[in-house]
Amino acid sequence: MPKHDVGLGLIKIVLKYSLDNGLTHWVCCIDERVYRYMYRIFKFPFEIIGEPNVYLGSNTIPCVLNLAECLETLKEKRRALYDYFMDDEENEMEALR
Repeated sequence: MPKHDVGLGLIKIVLKYSLDNGLTHWVCCIDERVYRYMYRIFKFPFEIIGEPNVYLGSNTIPCVLNLAECLETLKEKRRALYDYFMDDEENEMEALR
C-alpha cells in the first residue's frame, strides 16, 4: 500500500468525517479507469446508478457507495485496509510519542 499513502490518507479523512457526521452513502461520478482500479485494489463495492458519460475527455461512471457495505466488504476482503481506515488517529499519534 505505500504507493497509495496520499490517496488512502484522503479517503480515511473523508470517511472519518462522513461517519462522524452521520453520512451513510457517497455519491460520485468517477473516471472509468479509477472505478475499475478502486474495485480491483480496494474492493470498494460501487453501485452504478446511471449511464457512463464523457466528461472533460474521460469516460465517467455515476456511482453510489454504501459506506456500511463498503466497510463490511473491506473487513472481510482487505482487513489491513479496514484496520487502517478505522484506526483512531489519536491512537496513531500516541504510538508516535
